[in-house]
Amino acid sequence: MSENQEILAKRAYIEYTKLQKLREDVGGLAWEKDAISLSAQRYNEILNISKEVLSQDIELSKSIDGLKPLEKFPRDCTQDYMGSWPNKVKEIVIDSGILLSALASFIRWYLPVEKQRTIGFRSEE
Repeated sequence: MSENQEILAKRAYIEYTKLQKLREDVGGLAWEKDAISLSAQRYNEILNISKEVLSQDIELSKSIDGLKPLEKFPRDCTQDYMGSWPNKVKEIVIDSGILLSALASFIRWYLPVEKQRTIGFRSEE
């Protein structure tokens, strides 16, 4: 394993933990437009960094090809948008689950087991 792969695995772990926290937060949202938009923005930031990290492994990179950045709600959204709020939360949860799985695989494959234990990484989560 190269030093670069280990550094990337550490970056993957950082994004993995941020994504876990985002998923917890989304579960407790009060369904407010701004909170959901902020969560979509956080997801997009994590997605961008994760795509960069996972691009080092062709198969893992392919596994998240279908994940696209999520749109935020426009500030002046109409009643029509209000019905899509639950769908936006579902998008965040489903897409983040796929991304979480890919990041976990990257960590398992590229971070030495002893370091995984040191940081308390459990791939079965």
